[in-house]
Amino acid sequence: MKKFASQNSKNLLVQAALLAGLASSALFVQGCASPSNRITRTQSGYPEITINSVDVRAIRSNLVARNAAGGWTIETETENMLLMTRVSNPLETSSVIAQAMLGNSRSTTPKAEARYIITLSKNQTLVVVQPSISTQMAGGQINRMDLKDNNDVFNNFQNQLARVKTEIEAN
Repeated sequence: MKKFASQNSKNLLVQAALLAGLASSALFVQGCASPSNRITRTQSGYPEITINSVDVRAIRSNLVARNAAGGWTIETETENMLLMTRVSNPLETSSVIAQAMLGNSRSTTPKAEARYIITLSKNQTLVVVQPSISTQMAGGQINRMDLKDNNDVFNNFQNQLARVKTEIEAN
């Protein structure tokens, strides 16, 4: 009787695991079938915002502080551009997928990039974010993929810019 009960328990566990697998597969397929919509349309097609301030230093400082809190670092900075990067965790699924799409087993861990273009116009500042992901191949070649069409990435950066605008204009 114990052997029968033990076998039933194993069968129930297998069935539960199969149901859980089917449910997560269904959610994955649904997620792929119905991508999120963009929260707004922009002239450039990239996340962008116009801030009613000409204090570029304050805007840049706000962007750096926000990104640094999320593990991003400054790679390049000029008067009109700020390039922030973050190396992906090689164990994350998105990192594995990015490495498979852009590189191979000998390429570097994919790096997320956010290029902020900062332009003064009249009494305002336009900030445009150009997100991408890149990896360096063993021979030194850089493979880069623009994330302009990724709605989730677009929405995250657009929300970030909206928070920056609110804070800068409040001061």
